[in-house]
Amino acid sequence: MVPDDLKKCRFGDLFESRRERGRAEVPLISVTLNRGLVNREDLDRKQDSALAPEDHLLVKPGDIAYNTMRMWQGAFGLSDREGMISPAYIVLKPRANVDPAYIAQLLRTPRMQHLLWAYSYGLADDRLRLYFDDFAAIPVVIPRFEDQQRISSKLALWDKAAQVLEKLAANSRAEKRALLHRLLPTPTHYASSGKQAKAWKLFRLGDVVDLNPRRPVMPEDGRVSFLPMEAVSEQGRVDISRERQYQDVCTGHPGFSDGDLLVAKITPCFENGKGALLAGLTNGVGFGSTEFHVLRPKGMIEPRLIAQVLQSREFRNRGAAEMEGSAGQKRISADFLRSFRFLCPMDRSEQLAICDLLDTADQVAHMYDLAIDAIVVEKRALLQRVMAQTASTAVI
Repeated sequence: MVPDDLKKCRFGDLFESRRERGRAEVPLISVTLNRGLVNREDLDRKQDSALAPEDHLLVKPGDIAYNTMRMWQGAFGLSDREGMISPAYIVLKPRANVDPAYIAQLLRTPRMQHLLWAYSYGLADDRLRLYFDDFAAIPVVIPRFEDQQRISSKLALWDKAAQVLEKLAANSRAEKRALLHRLLPTPTHYASSGKQAKAWKLFRLGDVVDLNPRRPVMPEDGRVSFLPMEAVSEQGRVDISRERQYQDVCTGHPGFSDGDLLVAKITPCFENGKGALLAGLTNGVGFGSTEFHVLRPKGMIEPRLIAQVLQSREFRNRGAAEMEGSAGQKRISADFLRSFRFLCPMDRSEQLAICDLLDTADQVAHMYDLAIDAIVVEKRALLQRVMAQTASTAVI
């Protein structure tokens, strides 16, 4: 039995679908997994739109917009401003006596994310879609309007703390990019600086790495790491927790070893910086997504320095301009990688000194990321406690 201060309903009783057209003077916004709704121009990644403003959907303050394919993973956001968004998304307009900020918090609970998944339709998880009619049918139990506001205002304090750390992390990465440009200047910038060129050399990437080398030998117990695209971050970090048997993945997947470098070849993963210097693989061996190029350093240049070159704006911008293929399926070619040229000091100790400085800058940003993760975990635990009664009775 539901207590008197709670109300049983469905999301269709709380929201309607807003289908108003966008306007030219309204900024484009995007839905992200971790940051909610953000201005598209603020994203450090490729986000193109060929649609006219009136072909977008209008989003107003207090609306919740979500990605139909990834709603169950948390791809939604509460809007605090006007914007316009892709017509492939859903915009939820709140009805009377519902606090959208409270609902945005409720949608983050494991119980509700399970329901979002259960009411989505598709043949596989990466094909699931949650359209408005199905979202509207999801059962929910909510407290009185005043209690909704009280709960959401308390939880918002945790969100503000995470937002401050996110800005610090973004600033740290911007400073790292500027430092990378100063320490590893482009050939044109270096020539115009008047420095002594004899201390540096212009290298072709194909001269210092073997591209897509032969697969590694099977380890004795057959266990290897497996890296799908999502296991490699845009900051060069790798989730090596997945393991497979060598015989199950050695055909049809690129192989690599500790000390190799990965570079995503397909758009937008390449432009967004997906890639890493590998270490800690199971038995030192791994296989992964077919959308990775594998680069094996020849020992001429410190591998950490090559990894920094592959993260540079110069490399990413040049590669994006030379991609081949149809829209949405463009890739960088092996020929581009082999021919890419970059400047590097000849002295090994100078290479190591540059790596140490850049690694330190990366670690600062990573510390902010860890702090954000800790806040997210603590807030999730608090959210579960605060909403335990609501979640436990959310069945009709």
